[in-house]
Amino acid sequence: MTPEEAEIVKKIAAQYRKDFVDLNKSCRADQLTARRTYGGDPDVRRKFLEGSTCQQLYNLIPKAMADLLTALGSRSFTRLDGYTRHMFDNAKIIYRQGQPANGQPQIPPTTTETKETPQ
Repeated sequence: MTPEEAEIVKKIAAQYRKDFVDLNKSCRADQLTARRTYGGDPDVRRKFLEGSTCQQLYNLIPKAMADLLTALGSRSFTRLDGYTRHMFDNAKIIYRQGQPANGQPQIPPTTTETKETPQ
């Protein structure tokens, strides 16, 4: 990722965080109002919340993803998406297998390394 792309990601992430904090406060207030007003009827509460800021809160991630795709282009967005989906893979392997004494991550062998060679 280029420094310019990194700045774009930071700017969109900062806007997402700001929107999340603002909408989360409003959504919690709407949820409290719905509970007080329509307490025992979950269907009515759900319909009330569909038109509230809670719906905007639920749409924040798809909006941020669309903003990233537009700003970065599909190729850079795909690289970023792939990284974020797999950035903890190495940590998962260490957690599952236990960390070795030398502190180096243990990468499981690939399928070609595990096949037995005929002798």
